[in-house]
Amino acid sequence: MLCLLLLSGCVASPVVVTINGDKIDGSEFAYYLNYELLSYENPEELTKEQMDKIKENALESAVSNTIVLQKCKEYNLELTDEEEAEVKALRDEFIEDLGGSAKYLEFLNESALNDRVYKKTQEQGYYHNKLLAYLTENTDQPESIGFTDESLRQFFAENYVKIKYICMTNVGEDGLQLSGTEYDEQLNLARIVAEGSREPEKDFDLLIEKYNDDYRMRIYPDGFVYSKLEIQDEDVFCHALELEENEIGGPYASTDGFYIIKRYPADAGYFDKNHEEILNEATDLKYELLLEEWKASAVVKVSDVYNNINASNYREYIK
Repeated sequence: MLCLLLLSGCVASPVVVTINGDKIDGSEFAYYLNYELLSYENPEELTKEQMDKIKENALESAVSNTIVLQKCKEYNLELTDEEEAEVKALRDEFIEDLGGSAKYLEFLNESALNDRVYKKTQEQGYYHNKLLAYLTENTDQPESIGFTDESLRQFFAENYVKIKYICMTNVGEDGLQLSGTEYDEQLNLARIVAEGSREPEKDFDLLIEKYNDDYRMRIYPDGFVYSKLEIQDEDVFCHALELEENEIGGPYASTDGFYIIKRYPADAGYFDKNHEEILNEATDLKYELLLEEWKASAVVKVSDVYNNINASNYREYIK
């Protein structure tokens, strides 16, 4: 009965976009668009500018996933019989858990899906993993994202920083931030300490012991190692990326204090201890950069349907 219901439509869904020649129809694009619209409580109230941005995000997702499938085809990466059987078994189990075919059709309708697109979304994760594994393991490929020990150590040296810092509190005993004269006096002291810390004969560790008010530096006196990705958006520690190795910067004002930061070269001991974590981050980053290259060179053409589809009518294209 389910198959008959799913195949009952006789009108094909129109093409919304082609990506390197592969077509994405309205049924599939509706899924991507619906996913983006879930973040909005009243989609019908969106402005044209907001809707255009949402459509751009949906289009980007469609492009990314389509390119992954195209690359899998290029490298002859296909689902095994066991994987196809697993996809089917998981679908059947999902239908049973929902309460049968009628409930599954309700789910598809609510999720702006048809059965074909649902199956494709379930297979997508397999293809992503296959492509990632293939490009990681086959280091002889021009597009390989694998790392040798030497290249991973170079990545670590270029993308990780170690810092120690002095945090001089700007919060009073009442838990409120200092203000007026007290704030200015503490800031002036922080500036004096920062200037003194840059003198060649000064021991930064001794200055930490004397002036630091932050408990973390007391617990971890050897400092902290961060990837650049971790701290690039941090309020204070992002300033470490502006420093050269063994350079001291600050004071940098924050809600809890004035920070004086010293950047150190990340040590080899951290690399050895956190090898797998570093490898995973390096591989993921390289993969994302490669995907961005593919997307930038892709030939993407939208149809009139793309220009006309919106939050009010996108479900009409699900066939």
